[in-house]
Amino acid sequence: MVLSERLALKDLVDILNKEIFVPNIQRGFEWDEGRIEKFLDSIVKGIPVGIILLYKHDTDKFNIFVRKFFDDYDENKRKEEFKYSEKLEKGKVVVIDGQQRLQSLRIAFYGTYYGQKLYHNIFWWREVDERKKIKEPSFKFKKSNEIVIKDDSGLWIRFDKLIEVTEEVARNIPSTISPRDRLQEFNRLLQRHGLEGLEPDEEQEFFNYINLDLRNVLFEPIRLEHVMKITIISEKGLSLDQLLETFIRFNSGGLRLQKSDILFAVLKTKWKDIQDQLSLFTMNNTIDIDLLLKALIVVSGVSYEPSRMPDEDIIKEENLNKLKSSIKKFSTVIEKFYDRLNDITPVPERILKKFYFLIPVIYYFYHNPSELNKGLLELPEILEYVLIIKYNSNLRSDSHLRKIIKIIEDSKESKFPLDDIKNYLRKVGVKTIIDGDSLNRDPILTFSLLQRRNWKPYRSKLHIDHIFPKGRVEELPKEARSLIDSIWNKYVVFEGDNLRKGKKMPNEHFVDEREKLLKYYMLPNEEEEPNYRELLRKENAYKCFKWRMKKIKKKFKEELGIEIQIPKEMNNS
Repeated sequence: MVLSERLALKDLVDILNKEIFVPNIQRGFEWDEGRIEKFLDSIVKGIPVGIILLYKHDTDKFNIFVRKFFDDYDENKRKEEFKYSEKLEKGKVVVIDGQQRLQSLRIAFYGTYYGQKLYHNIFWWREVDERKKIKEPSFKFKKSNEIVIKDDSGLWIRFDKLIEVTEEVARNIPSTISPRDRLQEFNRLLQRHGLEGLEPDEEQEFFNYINLDLRNVLFEPIRLEHVMKITIISEKGLSLDQLLETFIRFNSGGLRLQKSDILFAVLKTKWKDIQDQLSLFTMNNTIDIDLLLKALIVVSGVSYEPSRMPDEDIIKEENLNKLKSSIKKFSTVIEKFYDRLNDITPVPERILKKFYFLIPVIYYFYHNPSELNKGLLELPEILEYVLIIKYNSNLRSDSHLRKIIKIIEDSKESKFPLDDIKNYLRKVGVKTIIDGDSLNRDPILTFSLLQRRNWKPYRSKLHIDHIFPKGRVEELPKEARSLIDSIWNKYVVFEGDNLRKGKKMPNEHFVDEREKLLKYYMLPNEEEEPNYRELLRKENAYKCFKWRMKKIKKKFKEELGIEIQIPKEMNNS
């Protein structure tokens, strides 16, 4: 098959990895199964899905490194998607815009998505409601070995098998024979492919759908041109800058390019495995790779102004050398920082969600590597900053990040300059105390920090429940009702407890074997409070909250060295 701008859908998919490849300026595969299903559904129903922009490489001015499209996509393939080991031959083609679509087609025709095969409901057109006929996807990923699946919504045929059958119908069942003979031939074809058990009227409808519609979808160029036009850039002497500019402009719609995508696209022209190197340190995908790139740029001292085209600065030899010489030390810092977080919480990923404004900590450790030999409990200024950012900060802009980095750069202190940073955070509206509202923004993290030594959530699930049930709030004293959904009335359900205790009051639920959980949940218990059973009664809910506030405040100080602020009236006996 010769690549041209007028291809049938099946021909386009078949030349992937023979003529068309994924270049190293591309991002990873981002579509989920729902988007793939709707994409294939749009093609079958004739709904336009955009263009495919390809570049035919025909110059010696620069090299492009590529990889193949995946047939099967899963967690293992995700680790491979930034490995570009092959140099593109002259005359071969790369995808500039449309990688997500082409990769989806390859999976749909020949592969799997996380072990699931794609199925097509061949009776989607039966739907009498025209709105539903268009809206409801006729494709679905299913984890099944069956070729045919019948259910209330229709007749689902595994799509790869459906393609084979359609191809044989087009090739081997001529339109010149009688309708009866065509149906007999079709019946024999279905038996050969294991598509048995259909009623005669279903076979007839199946044949009609293939013969009158699906064969055109798969094998007629004009049908593909209607929904997805192919355009090939083949100018000789195209410069690298022109190619990058084309990539950036065409990828500004749809699944929009982030700043980091543009940075990676530019950097990979000079450093082909940078994305692959950084992907090793995403800590099970907790840290976005674009944030890792941002952090690497910051610690390396490379000046990058987001408003300017990055290729003006980022691939200068001086800057590339800085980045390359920094990555080994940077990777060590990232790994050790992750380990330090692991020391204080079994769920470090909840802190790393705020990684963007944890970059100042990475910067500090990068320039003070001996500090990483300590745990965060020995670095109270850093630990407090981390918790303030996690619990209280919604800062987003680069200007705030640069300001905090500048405070660290200019500091004359021998330790992390928390006081100066807190002064700045207060000026820009960030609360610098940690109180009950702060802790309640992430109760799972809160209790993990306090209970890390005996962290045994229910069947490894992280489930939050209420001590005094919300459904019976009206039975509580008035002063306790406003606290019903506060951190003081919550806990992570532990192994050995019921996942849901329903509407039982604590004095009804924590009895017999469950009474030992009171201590784990930081509730009044026999060891710490002689009158503990009374405090668990609904009429004493406010006193119970008050007791628990003091307990959690004390526990934070003992465990983490962090002062938690509680209302002054709660400090009274």
